[in-house]
Amino acid sequence: MWQINNISENSVEALLKKEEDQFCDFKDKSNVAKCTKTISAFANADGGDLYIGIRDRAEDDRLGYLFVNPEEANGCISAIYEQFAEGVEYLYVEYLQFPAGGLCLHVIVQKTPFVVYSSDKRVFKRQNASDRELKTAADQQALFLEKGIRSFEDAAVEATSGEISKAPLMKIFLENVVPHSTVEDLLRKERLSTDDRLRACALLLFDENPQSLLPQAAVKLYRYRTLASEGDREDLEGQPLTIEGPIYDLIYKAVSKTKEKVEEIPLMSQGGLASIKYPEEAIHEVICNALLHRDYSINDYVHIRVFDNRIEVESPGRLAGPITVKNILKQRFVVTKKLFVLLQNSHHRRIKMLARDSTPHSEQCSF
Repeated sequence: MWQINNISENSVEALLKKEEDQFCDFKDKSNVAKCTKTISAFANADGGDLYIGIRDRAEDDRLGYLFVNPEEANGCISAIYEQFAEGVEYLYVEYLQFPAGGLCLHVIVQKTPFVVYSSDKRVFKRQNASDRELKTAADQQALFLEKGIRSFEDAAVEATSGEISKAPLMKIFLENVVPHSTVEDLLRKERLSTDDRLRACALLLFDENPQSLLPQAAVKLYRYRTLASEGDREDLEGQPLTIEGPIYDLIYKAVSKTKEKVEEIPLMSQGGLASIKYPEEAIHEVICNALLHRDYSINDYVHIRVFDNRIEVESPGRLAGPITVKNILKQRFVVTKKLFVLLQNSHHRRIKMLARDSTPHSEQCSF
């Protein structure tokens, strides 16, 4: 038996004043299929609250169709739980007992790391106060990417292994692989190619100019001379700087250029004007995360904005998998898993090679 919570007249009045929006909806109990459609839409977006048994605000007698008893809602509950076969922990159901009699079924839906289908096996996503059906393969693919079920790093690009076989990072990788491996062996073992074409992950890692095929893989660096919450065109110093290259070098270039911009900012101190100093490790960590956890299927750059009093880093994409605003400090999820692991390996192999060559070198890295 699900929990039954008695609500007061004031609570009923407040409930009926709620607007249907991105996170709230009301549904008549007579159409279970429509209820599962909204459940699908909430779960595939950012979650929400569904009140079943209360008609929407455009209808008369909104409370005339409440459940008479808990047993009457069993069919509805069963249909909803069938949608969450992969994880019922993202679902909470309770009854609300109204003072004048009757029950409302309150369903709290969390954002899920898996796709939730309606009872007729269709896919929906919440958009404002409506449930938008994702009919096309492209829309559904975008949802799989957004949830982290699939990653754009596995997408095939118009490049072959021959185009990266002599790239510097590939050379470092191959020289430190034990046992020794060829380019083709490495790509096959790590599943970095398909049908003689490279996957996006291999292009981002090893190609000397991956932005020629994936222009969104660049970084844009801006310098705004203002303390305002947003920078206007008149606050922009010069033209934005475009930073390109394989992702390993891209991280270090972006950190270096950002550090340069920050240290140009004058700071009044007791001894006169001085340069602002940010911990380089902190800048590195933020930029590294922005490039590793971004959605590369989105045609937009990572943007770094240096203001007089702060640095802002904007990474394209939504919170993926099980990550929400509430659990972001405790939960972990990597969208680009291959890129993450191989980038670590390329870093460690580069350090080993530099140590072997006895070249003075110092790096900070935390992937």
